[in-house]
Amino acid sequence: MPERVAIIAHDPISGGGAAAYLRGTPGYAVLAPGEVPRADILLVIVPELREKTLADLARIRRTALIPDVRTVLVADRIKEAELSRLGGFGLSAVLHRGSATRENILDALAARVPAAEPEDVRATRLTNEFHASEGEAHHQHAAGAVRPAEPLARGRVRAEDRHHLSL
Repeated sequence: MPERVAIIAHDPISGGGAAAYLRGTPGYAVLAPGEVPRADILLVIVPELREKTLADLARIRRTALIPDVRTVLVADRIKEAELSRLGGFGLSAVLHRGSATRENILDALAARVPAAEPEDVRATRLTNEFHASEGEAHHQHAAGAVRPAEPLARGRVRAEDRHHLSL
């Protein structure tokens, strides 16, 4: 049975692009916005992680029907203060938006977090992940390999991929 992915995006282009990436990918089924509580994985795409985003994540996790719902966060910017708090939000992976290629998103969706991983250890791991992917994004941009807005907006967006749940 494929894992059910709910895409929660700040804007319809990012949400539609991520849905287009995942449609037809073996092992994953993209859910409609009203089906978020049934998700096995939340794919959250925001320009900047803010207090409201964290509050929304906490609310979504409380209403989830799947107790161990995994969350993948894709963001352009995360302040150091927020990075240190990420351990308590069920995040399994964090990517800088500039490095959010299809392959990196699929790797992040497949990431499993040990249930016994302490929050501070998880926060440190996620901080290191984000900084590494941020460095990868800057390196690709400097080399001319990727335009800043390209990774999640690439590909054809079908009408059914245009809906999204926003934060």
